[in-house]
Amino acid sequence: AVARQLERADVTLAGQRDAASILQVGGLTVVVSASTDISDLADYFEEADFLVGYSFFDNTAMKLSFRTRSETIDCSAFAKSFPGCTGGGHKAAAGMSIPMAFVNDNPVALIESMIRDSYTVLVGE
Repeated sequence: AVARQLERADVTLAGQRDAASILQVGGLTVVVSASTDISDLADYFEEADFLVGYSFFDNTAMKLSFRTRSETIDCSAFAKSFPGCTGGGHKAAAGMSIPMAFVNDNPVALIESMIRDSYTVLVGE
């Protein structure tokens, strides 16, 4: 039973890797995945400066999770920088919720736009 669970977990992680979008925003390599369980993706995408996972909650909000290994990126400051949204966490890992009224039909483009708009907050400039 444990072996089967591990096999399912490997298949799920492989699917997340295959479905991830890799973006170049400013000087950052950003990986975006349609899952908020992104901790394991950090091991696969070692070149990523910033990882973003997203999911939808009860058709009322889009939930975002952020991870980084960079010393200069502040996930928590980024998560807190959007008016009308709830966010917080730690420098290396944080999250936020965006009301569906602010979400369009292309989550990856929305996330890229958010990073561009708050780039200086994210990288501490």
